[in-house]
Amino acid sequence: MRTWLDERDLLLVDVVSALRPEHFISGKVPSKSTVAVRLAGVGLNPDFIEAIADVCSKDEAERKHRMKQVHALRQKATQDGPDRGAGTAEVGLAAELVVVQKRSLDVSDKLLRALERVQELERERNDANHMVLLLLAMVDKLQRDI
Repeated sequence: MRTWLDERDLLLVDVVSALRPEHFISGKVPSKSTVAVRLAGVGLNPDFIEAIADVCSKDEAERKHRMKQVHALRQKATQDGPDRGAGTAEVGLAAELVVVQKRSLDVSDKLLRALERVQELERERNDANHMVLLLLAMVDKLQRDI
């Protein structure tokens, strides 16, 4: 049976596989461990934030809205000064990250429920097939008896 850690690892693999080289200035997608650390809020940089916003947005309008929020937080952090602004920007980015992580967990929960439903339907289909075979055998026996 899958554990929560397995599900989290699958989500991380999904995020890493969705990232593209064109998302990054270096032209290179970070490793899985680097992405995990950055998703935890350590070593965030603008191209990573934009890449995650692009990957996690439903459409272009949502991505633009998220990027406006990020730019507004950066602008505010710059105006507040280096000491106060850095904390505010980190809190804002952390809040954004929490929203993205919550959405990822919600999607993984839905996926897990869908997989369980598929397994249940597969069992029901197998049971129905078994019943059909039994009924066909009974009909065959009745025809031979007649």
